[in-house]
Amino acid sequence: RAGAEAYLAEALTGQSRKELRRQERRLAELAELRYQACGSAAEAPRWIEQFVALEASGWKGQRGSALGSSPAALDFFCSAAGEAGRRGRLEMLGLFLSGRPIALKCNFVAQGGVFAFKIAYDEAFRRYSPGMLLELENIRRFHAQGAAPGAAEWMDSCAEPDHFMVN
Repeated sequence: RAGAEAYLAEALTGQSRKELRRQERRLAELAELRYQACGSAAEAPRWIEQFVALEASGWKGQRGSALGSSPAALDFFCSAAGEAGRRGRLEMLGLFLSGRPIALKCNFVAQGGVFAFKIAYDEAFRRYSPGMLLELENIRRFHAQGAAPGAAEWMDSCAEPDHFMVN
């Protein structure tokens, strides 16, 4: 599309976009709200650790489906994400409230594209849709890179068909 807002206008109803803007404003009224990306390979281990902890703190942890619920899954993720970070192929994005991560997203970059691997959010803030707000920021950042050298040309949600959040 011509840009992120054009894409979002096509993907979401006007009412949905308005509600998400309202939720973001309400969240920002609680404390300093900031979107941030992992800036370097040196920062990646801390981001990976925060992601694992945040995912484990919610329903995925309770059901045993969080990456940290299985030593093998945890080892796989930490190894893959760590190596991707060292190779410059890890994208991690976060939504922070007063410096506290309330949503974190992990993408892998390869072959001119981006694979959206996983997203986690703090369920104490679920009424503000922090995961969805972070996904919108992810879309905005993807479009903002434009046709810059080395910019990704496509993004795969890696979600099942007809997934509520992706649709």
